[in-house]
Amino acid sequence: MLTTLKLIYCSILLLACSLLAACDRGIYYQPRDWTKEDHPWFAKSFGQLDIKITDLGGLIVQDHLIPEVMIHNRGKSSVVLERAVLKSHGAEYSAHPFGEPSWESVPPGETRRLALYFDFGRSIADILKDPVEFTLMLNDGVERRDISIPMVRLV
Repeated sequence: MLTTLKLIYCSILLLACSLLAACDRGIYYQPRDWTKEDHPWFAKSFGQLDIKITDLGGLIVQDHLIPEVMIHNRGKSSVVLERAVLKSHGAEYSAHPFGEPSWESVPPGETRRLALYFDFGRSIADILKDPVEFTLMLNDGVERRDISIPMVRLV
């Protein structure tokens, strides 16, 4: 009886260790010096724009990222996200609108939630290496504004 219990216990322990070893680890970056809000959002204001972004990352075997940006426009003219760029370890990657044919305009007094799509074709563990910076290039019809967001790796 005791031998059978030991065998069952050892089998369960071996199975648990195997499952833990088989799980992919994650890799995540969050914006430096932004206010932490409800997970996974971080917020900061830039003049008449209130911007929230999600952290960057996922399982290390993923070959893409889909971060989200929420822009609240308190200005007097519409703002368009013209481009989003991820700079990592000396390389640069451009995002595409996720599910939209083009970037969406954010009219005055409104908030828009935009999903960005980065397709790398290889593991994000190969891509996300310090230093990491996320840049949003915005245009209000008069002025183009680049918002650079240095990112910090979560341990």
